[in-house]
Amino acid sequence: MAALLLLIAALGATEPAVAPAAEPPTSAALFDAAASCTAYHIYVAATATPQSDEARSAEDKATMFLLAAYARMPDEDRGAAEARIEGKVKGLFEDSASVAPEQHGKEMAELKQVCAEFEPAATAIAEQAAASPKPE
Repeated sequence: MAALLLLIAALGATEPAVAPAAEPPTSAALFDAAASCTAYHIYVAATATPQSDEARSAEDKATMFLLAAYARMPDEDRGAAEARIEGKVKGLFEDSASVAPEQHGKEMAELKQVCAEFEPAATAIAEQAAASPKPE
Protein backbone atom coordinates (compact mmCIF):
# COMPACT_ATOMS: atom_id res chain seq x y z
CA MET A 1 0.00 0.00 0.00
CA ALA A 2 2.83 2.38 0.85
CA ALA A 3 4.37 1.89 -2.61
CA LEU A 4 1.05 2.74 -4.26
CA LEU A 5 0.61 5.90 -2.22
CA LEU A 6 4.16 7.03 -2.98
CA LEU A 7 3.68 6.42 -6.69
CA ILE A 8 0.40 8.33 -6.81
CA ALA A 9 1.97 11.21 -4.88
CA ALA A 10 4.98 11.23 -7.22
CA LEU A 11 2.79 11.30 -10.30
CA GLY A 12 0.67 14.07 -8.81
CA ALA A 13 3.80 16.12 -8.23
CA THR A 14 4.56 16.01 -11.94
CA GLU A 15 1.51 18.06 -12.87
CA PRO A 16 2.50 21.38 -14.50
CA ALA A 17 0.39 23.34 -12.01
CA VAL A 18 2.52 21.97 -9.18
CA ALA A 19 6.00 22.29 -10.68
CA PRO A 20 7.40 23.10 -14.12
CA ALA A 21 9.08 20.16 -15.87
CA ALA A 22 12.57 21.69 -15.61
CA GLU A 23 12.66 21.89 -11.80
CA PRO A 24 14.65 19.23 -9.90
CA PRO A 25 11.66 18.09 -7.76
CA THR A 26 9.90 17.12 -10.96
CA SER A 27 12.84 14.98 -12.05
CA ALA A 28 12.88 13.37 -8.62
CA ALA A 29 9.13 12.72 -8.81
CA LEU A 30 9.51 11.22 -12.28
CA PHE A 31 12.36 9.05 -11.02
CA ASP A 32 10.20 7.86 -8.11
CA ALA A 33 7.26 7.08 -10.40
CA ALA A 34 9.46 5.23 -12.91
CA ALA A 35 11.21 3.34 -10.10
CA SER A 36 7.86 2.31 -8.60
CA CYS A 37 6.61 1.06 -11.96
CA THR A 38 9.91 -0.77 -12.52
CA ALA A 39 9.36 -2.50 -9.18
CA TYR A 40 5.75 -3.34 -10.05
CA HIS A 41 6.75 -4.97 -13.35
CA ILE A 42 9.64 -6.85 -11.74
CA TYR A 43 7.15 -8.20 -9.19
CA VAL A 44 4.72 -9.22 -11.94
CA ALA A 45 7.50 -10.92 -13.93
CA ALA A 46 8.71 -12.77 -10.83
CA THR A 47 5.24 -14.02 -9.91
CA ALA A 48 4.09 -14.90 -13.44
CA THR A 49 4.51 -18.29 -15.04
CA PRO A 50 8.11 -18.43 -16.31
CA GLN A 51 8.48 -17.75 -20.05
CA SER A 52 4.80 -16.80 -20.34
CA ASP A 53 3.64 -13.83 -22.39
CA GLU A 54 2.78 -12.07 -19.13
CA ALA A 55 6.30 -12.60 -17.78
CA ARG A 56 7.97 -11.44 -21.02
CA SER A 57 5.75 -8.37 -21.25
CA ALA A 58 6.45 -7.47 -17.62
CA GLU A 59 10.20 -7.87 -18.19
CA ASP A 60 10.05 -5.58 -21.24
CA LYS A 61 8.06 -2.96 -19.33
CA ALA A 62 10.37 -3.19 -16.31
CA THR A 63 13.31 -2.50 -18.62
CA MET A 64 11.59 0.50 -20.20
CA PHE A 65 10.60 1.97 -16.82
CA LEU A 66 14.16 1.35 -15.57
CA LEU A 67 15.56 3.34 -18.50
CA ALA A 68 13.12 6.15 -17.69
CA ALA A 69 14.16 6.01 -14.03
CA TYR A 70 17.84 6.28 -14.99
CA ALA A 71 17.02 9.22 -17.26
CA ARG A 72 15.37 11.09 -14.38
CA MET A 73 17.68 9.85 -11.66
CA PRO A 74 18.50 12.52 -9.07
CA ASP A 75 22.15 13.41 -8.58
CA GLU A 76 23.24 10.09 -7.15
CA ASP A 77 25.13 7.12 -8.43
CA ARG A 78 23.44 4.31 -10.29
CA GLY A 79 24.04 1.88 -7.42
CA ALA A 80 22.06 4.05 -5.01
CA ALA A 81 19.22 4.33 -7.52
CA GLU A 82 19.21 0.55 -8.00
CA ALA A 83 19.13 0.07 -4.22
CA ARG A 84 16.04 2.30 -4.04
CA ILE A 85 14.34 0.23 -6.77
CA GLU A 86 15.31 -3.02 -5.03
CA GLY A 87 13.78 -1.66 -1.83
CA LYS A 88 10.51 -0.99 -3.67
CA VAL A 89 10.50 -4.55 -5.09
CA LYS A 90 11.17 -5.98 -1.64
CA GLY A 91 8.30 -3.88 -0.27
CA LEU A 92 5.88 -5.36 -2.81
CA PHE A 93 6.89 -8.90 -1.85
CA GLU A 94 6.60 -8.07 1.86
CA ASP A 95 3.14 -6.58 1.28
CA SER A 96 2.05 -9.74 -0.54
CA ALA A 97 2.95 -11.75 2.56
CA SER A 98 1.59 -9.36 5.19
CA VAL A 99 -1.57 -7.92 3.61
CA ALA A 100 -4.83 -9.83 3.15
CA PRO A 101 -4.90 -11.41 -0.34
CA GLU A 102 -8.00 -9.44 -1.41
CA GLN A 103 -6.44 -6.16 -0.27
CA HIS A 104 -3.11 -6.98 -1.93
CA GLY A 105 -4.91 -7.83 -5.16
CA LYS A 106 -6.80 -4.54 -5.05
CA GLU A 107 -3.60 -2.56 -4.38
CA MET A 108 -1.77 -4.32 -7.21
CA ALA A 109 -4.66 -3.59 -9.59
CA GLU A 110 -4.49 0.09 -8.63
CA LEU A 111 -0.71 0.12 -9.09
CA LYS A 112 -1.12 -1.56 -12.48
CA GLN A 113 -3.58 1.17 -13.53
CA VAL A 114 -1.33 4.00 -12.36
CA CYS A 115 1.66 2.47 -14.20
CA ALA A 116 -0.43 2.01 -17.36
CA GLU A 117 -1.38 5.70 -17.24
CA PHE A 118 2.26 6.72 -16.69
CA GLU A 119 3.61 4.37 -19.39
CA PRO A 120 3.33 6.79 -22.38
CA ALA A 121 5.26 9.48 -20.49
CA ALA A 122 7.87 6.98 -19.30
CA THR A 123 8.25 5.62 -22.83
CA ALA A 124 8.83 9.15 -24.13
CA ILE A 125 11.43 9.77 -21.39
CA ALA A 126 13.26 6.53 -22.22
CA GLU A 127 13.16 7.22 -25.97
CA GLN A 128 14.41 10.77 -25.46
CA ALA A 129 17.25 9.52 -23.27
CA ALA A 130 18.20 6.89 -25.87
CA ALA A 131 18.30 9.53 -28.61
CA SER A 132 20.38 12.00 -26.57
CA PRO A 133 24.16 12.06 -26.96
CA LYS A 134 25.91 10.31 -24.12
CA PRO A 135 28.07 12.53 -21.86
CA GLU A 136 31.72 11.57 -21.83
